[in-house]
Amino acid sequence: MSRATSLAGVLLVVSIGSVSCLSDSPSPDTLKDYETALRRADSLRQAERTLQAATELGRAIALAPEPVAAAVARLRLAELFQRDRLWAAAEAEYRRSLSLDRTPAAHVGLADLLRHEHRFDESVSNYRSAIDLEPNSTQATAGLCRALIDAADTGSAVEACQTASEIEPSNVALRRLLGSALLREERYEEAAVLLLQDADLPASR
Repeated sequence: MSRATSLAGVLLVVSIGSVSCLSDSPSPDTLKDYETALRRADSLRQAERTLQAATELGRAIALAPEPVAAAVARLRLAELFQRDRLWAAAEAEYRRSLSLDRTPAAHVGLADLLRHEHRFDESVSNYRSAIDLEPNSTQATAGLCRALIDAADTGSAVEACQTASEIEPSNVALRRLLGSALLREERYEEAAVLLLQDADLPASR
């Protein structure tokens, strides 16, 4: 899909989703239509039909029976935009989702985007917010470690990487990340122990 087509999809979703049908007592049909729109969007997203998926998510936002449901749809829309490299639209949807429901997933998604844009202070803040909500999230802790490495805050990066490795000790990728942070901190012997330990192992996902 071309970027121009994707941008047209963004404008379409904004116009559809600008009016919400939130109500205190949503009808069963409204809830059913909301869930159907989410399922269709997921299928279309998997098929990489971005414009159609965005349109269905716009419908879901308009049909959302409560703020939390709207937050779910906006989070998926943000992830869709981010995959299509529509950074500004993705950031806007992450923030709208968080305004409705503060979730670790929305904070991590926004933090990943901000890290991509080299906005490290904001990225670190959002990773930390995700960790506050879900302390054992290796995704958030590993993301924090990467953002701190990118920001050249090596001492804090080592601490974050150690925490991530403690949460999931068998994760090779996290141990390598810790090794990288130790190298940046010029703690060469400790880094060598970790990196040589896993030299012949595939990185965990």
